[in-house]
Amino acid sequence: RVECGCAMAPSRWSPFQTLARLVYRRPVLVYCLALLVPALLAIGVAQYDVRIDTGILSFRARDEPYAVTYDAVLAALQWGKQHTRYSSGPPAPPASTNAPPAVPDVERLQSHVTYWLTTVYETHPPGGNVLEQSKLDFIKRVELAVTSVAGFASFCKKVPTQRAWDLDREACGHWVPPGTQDACSSTLCSTPMSLISFEQFIRTWFEQLASQALLAPNATVAIQETRAELVALGFSEQQAIAFARALVDQPEIAQSFQELPLVDLLKLVPKGALTKDLFRIGHEPGWFFDRFYATGVGEGGENTRDDDTNANPDSSQSNRPSPHAVALRSGFEFALPLPGYATATDRREEQDVLYRKWAASYTKMFEPGGYWEREAAKAGMRVLHAGGGISEDEAGALVLGDLKFAAGAFGLVFVCILVYTRSAWVTTNAVLGVALAFPSAFFFVRATSDSKFVSFLNVLVPFVLIGIGCDDAMVMCDAFKAASSKRGGKGLPSEDAFVTHFACAAKAMLATSLTTAVAFGSNVFSYIPPVRSLGLYAASTVVANYVLVLTLLPAALLIESNGFRETASTALAFWKARNAKYQALGAEVELQQVERVEVLQTTRGGSLTNTSEEIDVQVHVSNGDAKEQDTGPSAVVGWSESMDAVTKPGDHHGTFSRVATEALGKFVIARRVGILFFSAVSVLIASAVVANGLVVAETPPPLLRPDTNLQRIQHLLFDVFYTENWSNVRVAFGVKGVDRSSADPNDPMSFGTPVFDENFDFKDARVQRGVLAACDVIKNNARVLAFTKSAGPEECVLQAFVRDFTAGSQSSDTSGDTGSNVSHSSSGNASDSSGNVPGSITWGPALPVALAAWSATEGRAWRENLGWSGYEGRSALTFITADYFVDLHPVSSTSSEIRAVHAAWQRVILEANAAMAAAVAIGTRDATEGTEGVDAGSARDATGIDDEGIDEGSMHDGTRSSDIKPPVVFQACDVWNRLGVEESIRHTAWVSPPVSFVAAAVITFGATGSARVTAAALVTIACAVVLMLAALVAVGWQFGVVEELCVTLLIGASIDYCIHLAVAYAEAGAVGLTRDTMSDCAEDTNDTQGIGGIGTQDAHDTQGIRGYSQGAGDVTHSQAASSASPSDGSRPRREEKLKSALTNSAPTITGAATTTAVSCAMLLFCEVEVLVKIGATIVANTVAGYVLTLGLFSALVATVGD
Repeated sequence: RVECGCAMAPSRWSPFQTLARLVYRRPVLVYCLALLVPALLAIGVAQYDVRIDTGILSFRARDEPYAVTYDAVLAALQWGKQHTRYSSGPPAPPASTNAPPAVPDVERLQSHVTYWLTTVYETHPPGGNVLEQSKLDFIKRVELAVTSVAGFASFCKKVPTQRAWDLDREACGHWVPPGTQDACSSTLCSTPMSLISFEQFIRTWFEQLASQALLAPNATVAIQETRAELVALGFSEQQAIAFARALVDQPEIAQSFQELPLVDLLKLVPKGALTKDLFRIGHEPGWFFDRFYATGVGEGGENTRDDDTNANPDSSQSNRPSPHAVALRSGFEFALPLPGYATATDRREEQDVLYRKWAASYTKMFEPGGYWEREAAKAGMRVLHAGGGISEDEAGALVLGDLKFAAGAFGLVFVCILVYTRSAWVTTNAVLGVALAFPSAFFFVRATSDSKFVSFLNVLVPFVLIGIGCDDAMVMCDAFKAASSKRGGKGLPSEDAFVTHFACAAKAMLATSLTTAVAFGSNVFSYIPPVRSLGLYAASTVVANYVLVLTLLPAALLIESNGFRETASTALAFWKARNAKYQALGAEVELQQVERVEVLQTTRGGSLTNTSEEIDVQVHVSNGDAKEQDTGPSAVVGWSESMDAVTKPGDHHGTFSRVATEALGKFVIARRVGILFFSAVSVLIASAVVANGLVVAETPPPLLRPDTNLQRIQHLLFDVFYTENWSNVRVAFGVKGVDRSSADPNDPMSFGTPVFDENFDFKDARVQRGVLAACDVIKNNARVLAFTKSAGPEECVLQAFVRDFTAGSQSSDTSGDTGSNVSHSSSGNASDSSGNVPGSITWGPALPVALAAWSATEGRAWRENLGWSGYEGRSALTFITADYFVDLHPVSSTSSEIRAVHAAWQRVILEANAAMAAAVAIGTRDATEGTEGVDAGSARDATGIDDEGIDEGSMHDGTRSSDIKPPVVFQACDVWNRLGVEESIRHTAWVSPPVSFVAAAVITFGATGSARVTAAALVTIACAVVLMLAALVAVGWQFGVVEELCVTLLIGASIDYCIHLAVAYAEAGAVGLTRDTMSDCAEDTNDTQGIGGIGTQDAHDTQGIRGYSQGAGDVTHSQAASSASPSDGSRPRREEKLKSALTNSAPTITGAATTTAVSCAMLLFCEVEVLVKIGATIVANTVAGYVLTLGLFSALVATVGD
């Protein structure tokens, strides 16, 4: 751009001038350093361990209470796995203090299920019937191929054969003594959980049903027994009687079941029979089918089966409808430890690497275009897959695969810049500078964060920043062309001209770079780590790109202008004759001073030439002293005319762009009232749309495109298959917080160090009863806590422990207290005078030992809920957790459903804490009165706790209950994090945009010095954001994490265009200058010292024109005289400034908008759906911001500008 400040002599000293002189005098050195430093930083990045995180767990508000409590529980569980040592058999205290610890058990090889693999089969196109014999045969082939993959037996779950189990149960158990991991004589890979495997269960069951009927003493008994079995299976009473009579009267029917095809066999299974685990295979048979077939109810709630059609097993095939299912699935289990490892947790990362390396060979089976995809197409099927470790690696590969579109974006931007500059050398270096900014910025982000995990959202940065970065490159190219125009537009510009235009361009780019960096950096206020990481990386990239544009690109421009051979020879001469070069530079400076004197003499003689040295016409250099010169009106007029020639609009842009921008200026000026009115109406309508339609997203956004393997299988598993949606709510005792100082904020599996509750002393009987009382409260409120129907017991470890022992005592001691049950055991009703449960449990220090022994045998399912500080039973029980399963899914459940269940849990946990406090306080009769804030009466009513039957002698060391504070009870669940994300979105929406707008206002005002221009820019940016929000609402988008990110990106992408035009408008003034404007433009303190003390220029007094302006007030420019009249001078001056600004900056703005739109358009082809949505938003915003800048902003400054 050629603007007033740029066309004049350099202003007072600035670091930009020093940098410009360094680049001008040492272009080769600067160029090499600008390439070398980013290259070294890129090599430095390669030394770091970098992993892409694609997990949904990362998208949580890490600083919200939901995430803090969740991390506290998981940190405690991790701590427990690291510290708890399982012994071989129950310990036998008392043991001497010096006795060696028991020898820890190890796990039998491949006995601990650690990974799973689900294979889903659906018809292609979707909606067909997968229960056709040809399709079932294809599924059998696929299952056989999976189990035949090389190495399958090295990772599958190994189960002992019945013969091996009978021979040596100890060696074939799960936990075995050291050295016997592979002592079991015979093991096999577990059978895949699939319909093909289930088929044999069905046939065997029907055969056993017929055999039982034959063994009955008579037909009546046979019919009754068979009817009872069928009713239990799910047959109606009428169906069961008819079926039983048929089996008794015609025994040969049972044999026909063995010969029936699977499709016909399924016709006999009634609705509801598939929703019960009758065959004890670990889950309901309906697990294999879609939910509509399994339940007999279609999507709309209609019954999809006719009860009368399958009432009789021998009814004709024509009367029975063919079974119809849209999808089936199979499940494969893989287990640890592998050979060489003691347990599944022993050096887990190493075992994970081995498994994932093998799993990669499995996933290659179903690569697009592979053998099995072609075979599936022939069968009208599609095979999908997902699994632990496999899905994460596949998602990471898709994210990295989308980077190939970034290469396409660079290619398209290269073409755009090539058309703009018409120089392959300049274009290559412009794009290269932007490309080098990414590894440079990433190095600093990676080095400062010390986190090896990088969110997949960072892949977005190259697409967005390539367009924004090339904007700066175009500005620098325009400044260089303007500096060269003083020598006819060709050849190397003079040093002064280069320094002047370099400093002006650097100032303009600094304004745009700062506002863009602040807009992106405002994401650091988000509580979501991936969003914070993206904001920091994007802001760092903007800064790195700015530095490279000030070094690499101008050096490349100078090298090309000076000629490659000449530059090379000059650089070589510099290294060979350094002193001679300094002498030459000194002589050149002296020559420039002599030339300035000659120009001054020519000016005093009445002729003023249009050369690059015209800017020094008003000063005279003599022995380093600056003296004012007598100048008259003719000199000012001549100076203004020469300035008009130098800054003639469009000199360094093409003729077409000059004509187009002039036409644009005339149109905006003529139609500015209509533009303002139309914009105001549009914004009002958009505001109404946003106010009425903007809602917070209820569900997380999809990660990938709907047709990708992972996204499609997620849809089938969550929405199509008969799968119970559940989430795990963990209740913790003995944990009160987490220390995250050592945790990696970007690692979803790094939780920190647990902070344990010092009041949780589980050897104290009061604490033991308090835990039991809190668990009773939770169980008594099961109806309001949304427990699932079949996802585990609704009790904690201590309740199960008491239940097992009280059940045994009741069967052996009929004189025991009939009130000794789980719900009242915490009150003391089940205790004798010593405070013990009759015949089994002793409250106090002995209870942890008994609990450890029980958890090693009957209570093994609760073993991992006990966090011991060392060997179980021999060390302190540091914490206890309880697992409850609620009917919520982390992905498909809505925020409203989650919020309702969370509120219920919060209320119950408050009651549980009250029950804990009451149980602790009830040890002495006066403790309840001293327990502040606890209503003991209400607690007794809620939990059944009574203060009778407690013997003070059973209390720990006889301590009064007032001397102990009750331990804290709290709950955590991964699905609660969704609520934290919503709160983070609201928080960021209130913080990030205002920060970006304030920064834009300050920077714009600093760059323009005009409050009016700054206000016009902010109004334009706000209108762009409102219009884009209305567009998002109109297309049905809800405000979630992606939309929050889009808003900050919108602000960052909209600011640049306005600031470019705002700076151009503020500095425009080559036509119609007033005296004040001329004195401001002419202000010059060019006291710059060259590199190494060479090329020192004398200071120039700036009072030449200023003194003339103040002393010759009766002499003014023709338009300056008219500027005092608002009716005549104010409007034309705004119009002329706008025309000049549009002419000088519109081509650059157009180029910047084009490169941004082109680069972000490549996001539309990505597999990651999040990137697609952001790409579409940025492309639309680029168009809107470009149009509003040239339309609305121009109309505003033409109306109310300075």
